[in-house]
Amino acid sequence: MTAAQSLDFYVNEDRPLRRAILPASGITIEHIRIPRQTAYEFTVSGGVHYIALHDLVLKDGEFFVEGGANIQQMDLRGLITYFPPGTEAKGWCHTEDRAQSVTALYIENHALPEPLRAKTDWREPRVYFRSAEAEHTMAKLKRRILNGEAGDALIAEALSDLLMLELFADARPTPRPSASLAPTKVRLVRDYMAGHLNSDLRLEDLANLVGLSRFHFIRAYKDATGRTPMRDVAQARAERAQDLLRRGASLETAATGAGFSTIMQMQRTLKRVFGMQAR
Repeated sequence: MTAAQSLDFYVNEDRPLRRAILPASGITIEHIRIPRQTAYEFTVSGGVHYIALHDLVLKDGEFFVEGGANIQQMDLRGLITYFPPGTEAKGWCHTEDRAQSVTALYIENHALPEPLRAKTDWREPRVYFRSAEAEHTMAKLKRRILNGEAGDALIAEALSDLLMLELFADARPTPRPSASLAPTKVRLVRDYMAGHLNSDLRLEDLANLVGLSRFHFIRAYKDATGRTPMRDVAQARAERAQDLLRRGASLETAATGAGFSTIMQMQRTLKRVFGMQAR
């Protein structure tokens, strides 16, 4: 487990968990597949913000949150849990005979969206609640892990910011009017993108180029260009890959040279951008 992770399981070694991790700047996203018809114990702790999307149906189980009541709920499909830093919780479960999983997001304080950093009154534990918007965003993060797209920290960071703002919309201050990026700053960002396509581009790095937070950078960039920075990076990588393939590069060389983490990720992006499948 990394320092940012705070979810531990105690399960029979004959039926191990399957864990996939997507790291980003101050953020870790994890998808955990839990065996069918398995009894296990778990704990949640640590100094990070913890958000989990559950896809679990239990035969039996109990959840204990420090300072709160014991919780017994068996059908957890589509339910979300949030714990602020320092929350201690533990429980035990016995799963039904179906596919079972948890998608968890661990966010360090410095990686919170700027509108949420100054306020603390929203930081209270919330257990097993529904949010259609947040569930949709968590599902996107889950798909990125399962599709082998863990190398694209840029999108992971943007989705993490979106998720927190969806969950805690009431905690946001009144938004300030956003100013578009000047054309010179748009060119600066796009030049940086072009020069770093085959590296692990981070949203924070792009925002720092123009002296903005991640949150305000996305708004200002989209206001100036009509597109998100993530979409422009995907477009630029697709164009780079297409050019390399036309020059006779192999699929693996084209994917690596354009900054894709896998050939499959490159193929999906080429199909989405150009309607073509790389061969």
